Amino acid sequence: MAVREEQECDSPAVLFSPGVSHLRSDYSSLYLTMEIAKLCGLLFGFAGLLLLIVAVFSNQWVTTEHYNFGLWTVCWNMTCHYHGVKTAAAYINATRFFASTAIALSFIAFIGYFISFYSPHIGSVSVLKMSSIPSLLGGFSTMIAMTIFVTCVQKKLKDEKFYFSFGTDLAWPCSCFLVISGILANRTEPPSPKK
Repeated sequence: MAVREEQECDSPAVLFSPGVSHLRSDYSSLYLTMEIAKLCGLLFGFAGLLLLIVAVFSNQWVTTEHYNFGLWTVCWNMTCHYHGVKTAAAYINATRFFASTAIALSFIAFIGYFISFYSPHIGSVSVLKMSSIPSLLGGFSTMIAMTIFVTCVQKKLKDEKFYFSFGTDLAWPCSCFLVISGILANRTEPPSPKK
């Protein structure tokens, strides 16, 4: 009988009935905390996605005395030239691949986060749990892209005076935002529906 009473207390009808005010207060504050954490995760994911898109399409990743370049263009004397897959160095193509993968994964995570506000579960699977995986993978993919890029640029341009600029400055925090978003999605998972 005690088990049955405990199960009945978990139902929303009992929690929001007039005689159970202390349970209603605890449940409401927990629900509000979860919704705030979910909103923060959505904002971190959106910020990470937006920063990553701006960074990837920027031509200001590395600046030297005579030229600057990004993942898609090389600019010197006020003229920019596209460098394609065949003409770009292997580390540029690897960085493009991991950064593009991160954009796709973070977009999927963002859509999942957005859906979770309207439907927290698809069947018995949590939408937030499904969103946390691509968000974490997007963050780690961005970290891999940045590690490849920074390491290779430092080796290739070791004799030149250069500095990392706008694109790299945006991509590093983006990876942190995506990882934080994935952690929040994993931690704010609502309880699965009872059958």
